[in-house]
Amino acid sequence: MIRRIIYTWLSASIGNAQCQLGQLDAARHSFYDALNGPGGPGNPFVHYRLGQALIKLADEDGGTQSLLKAYMLDGDGIFSADPDGLIYLQKLRDKKLID
Repeated sequence: MIRRIIYTWLSASIGNAQCQLGQLDAARHSFYDALNGPGGPGNPFVHYRLGQALIKLADEDGGTQSLLKAYMLDGDGIFSADPDGLIYLQKLRDKKLID
């Protein structure tokens, strides 16, 4: 079981590094891989970073959906842990998806 969970975190970590390098399309694929791993659908970090990547790739709807999932799983905690988090939290507020 541990080996399977490691796959999810490894995929998310690779996606995170790819985002930092500006390789957003590759990051998108890595985050989708992480979502398909054990625990992936319930991991707010994966949804949050996927949402960021999708928005930067001009997929506003997909990015908003992922950010909303992250919010539903962790509230504003996942957003406040990131210096850019308030920008993405405000996107959800502007769309009247959260208060």
